[in-house]
Amino acid sequence: MSRPRQNAILESAGAVIASFLHARGFALAAPVRARFHTSEQGSSGVDVTIALEDPSKAAAARAAIHEHFRCGGGVDAVTVR
Repeated sequence: MSRPRQNAILESAGAVIASFLHARGFALAAPVRARFHTSEQGSSGVDVTIALEDPSKAAAARAAIHEHFRCGGGVDAVTVR
C-alpha cells in the first residue's frame, strides 16, 4: 500500500527543485520543503526552502533557481541555506 499524498503540487515543486539542483552538482542536506505562500497583494505561489550540504553555495544555488525558473514578482519565494 502506498503512502497518502499530502499535496501533489507541493511534492512536485520540491521534486523538480531537488532534481534541478542535483543535476547542477548541489548536494542537499535535507529534502526540499515546499508550502503555499500568499503575497501581500493576495497572489498565491509556492515557498520553497532548501538546505544545502555546503551552505557557502547558497547564493549560487539561489541565483540558478531564479534564473531558470524565473522566480520573482513577490509570488514565489525561495530560501536556500
